[in-house]
Amino acid sequence: MPIRHALPPFTCLLLAACSCAHAGGLAPDAPLTVASVGYAHPSGWSLGTSVINVDDRFIENDPVEWDVHGGYSGNAGPIGWYAMVHWYKYPGARRAGTDTSFDYGELSAGISWKSLYARYNYTISRDFFGIQHARGTGYLDVGAEQPLSPTVTLHLHAGDGHVAGRGNGIWDWRDLKAGLTRRLEGGWLVALNYTRGMGAANFNERTTMEVPRPDGRTALSNVARRAIVASIARKF
Repeated sequence: MPIRHALPPFTCLLLAACSCAHAGGLAPDAPLTVASVGYAHPSGWSLGTSVINVDDRFIENDPVEWDVHGGYSGNAGPIGWYAMVHWYKYPGARRAGTDTSFDYGELSAGISWKSLYARYNYTISRDFFGIQHARGTGYLDVGAEQPLSPTVTLHLHAGDGHVAGRGNGIWDWRDLKAGLTRRLEGGWLVALNYTRGMGAANFNERTTMEVPRPDGRTALSNVARRAIVASIARKF
């Protein structure tokens, strides 16, 4: 995600994605839907919140992710920076085996230069996405947002995630993305992205969060597989 130098005072976003699998590699039963609203002050401070549907086969007892965030961003010529606090809420979701909440909080900071960017997310909560004793989990995101024309942008991304805590390294992951976004009239954006996830120990290619299916068997999925994601969004 590139550093935002400026945001409109109010932004509402609706997005639907149709793909063979979404960015995480899971094949959702319904299109991905995001509702978002945010406010950015000219001084650089911003607040926002978003709600996204998630696959309740892999996040136990909850089909919704709620993100609340706030922070500061600025720039000096071609150099930009930001610092943000995020809290992710999954109402009612807990891992049955450990009674661990999926909720977690993190700090995010980044810097950009022209079309290049780098950011780092650091988990500040005790647990991370249903994984116990994972404070200190980190995710490095580097990439580029290169305009190819006044209406078309090339997106390149590489990410590396490390889950902190004894024995939690099996959840480590890496991911790649390449895609294009086209800006249309009326505030519409259309995008096509190729994504690839990689589990550090191949664990993510064999199982997920051990959520039982209706027949009692564990729901398995290759969350590291390749995916092509198409999306359409509008800001207003």
